[in-house]
Amino acid sequence: MSGTMQCYVVERPGCLALRELPIPTPGRYEALCRLKWAGTCTATDQHIIEGRMPFAIPYPCILGHESVGEVVELGPGVTTYRVGDHVSRVGAPAGLAEGINIAWGGYSQWGIAVDHWAMARDGVDPSLYRSALVNQIIPHDVPLEECAMLTTWRETLSFIRRMGVGPGSRVLVVGSGGNGLSFVRHAANLGADWVAAAGSSARLELARTLGASTVVDYRDTNAADRLREAMPGPFDFILDAVGADGAMDPYLGLLASGGTVAVYGIEAMGQYRMKPLAAPGSFRFYQGGYQEAETHQAVIDLMRAGRLRSEPFMGDAAYPLEALPQAFSDLRARRLVKARICLA
Repeated sequence: MSGTMQCYVVERPGCLALRELPIPTPGRYEALCRLKWAGTCTATDQHIIEGRMPFAIPYPCILGHESVGEVVELGPGVTTYRVGDHVSRVGAPAGLAEGINIAWGGYSQWGIAVDHWAMARDGVDPSLYRSALVNQIIPHDVPLEECAMLTTWRETLSFIRRMGVGPGSRVLVVGSGGNGLSFVRHAANLGADWVAAAGSSARLELARTLGASTVVDYRDTNAADRLREAMPGPFDFILDAVGADGAMDPYLGLLASGGTVAVYGIEAMGQYRMKPLAAPGSFRFYQGGYQEAETHQAVIDLMRAGRLRSEPFMGDAAYPLEALPQAFSDLRARRLVKARICLA
């Protein structure tokens, strides 16, 4: 397919612009997709826009990594996808135009999905398709607009399951953004015995709605004491969803000996500090990351069962692609947790 499409490009830190770029041409193992919906990532997206990522980002770059789309054209080596399939984590590829890079490329009208299954069957070097495992088929009975949350839910579910959270766990989540609230919901869905959230005062009731038994304002200097008064026993897991320097320290005294702590957020990546001696005993620091593909089916099943819904995070509204700057403005004003972007 020839022609051009609209993409949102971060030209340089502080400058977000809508650009007209060529529609990509699918390669041998690639499927061209018409992108439909996307979800904003408040942390990564805004860090890239502001030039505050903890690792190098090549500017100018096409932004976005939470987009889903529909297959419209197949490369000659594609055997898994069919025209009309819905696919997760599609985006514009690198090399669309000279000097244009990608920061995952999801805020585009067209994108590429990779048939990593066919590549594996044909004996292609796994290093050439490992990053494409995020491309997974979405069943047609799952509303595609709901899948604007799919990336967030898959990442966070993989992370919290790998930490070891399960039935009977006592969990504290620090943070009430999209990731923090997703962790709260996952912990409840996994059968945690007691879930607590330390977050923004404006979102404490939402955290309670999503499954938190106890909520505290993280700005409250007595937050740890309030948790101690309410808790039935020490926490088995404390998870910092924001990653701000020192954010874990007020709560380490509430951790069970032998418990687990983890930092998911990127706010102070590379400079994060905590005071381990504040814990009452030895503890485990989880740093095993996540893998979206391993939780894809589990998230789909939870969505089908109504146990994961986008409405608490995104409301009912959607922003057209050209209104992406307004979406980020509303996010900064904390009018919503995440924004749903209509790309079609």
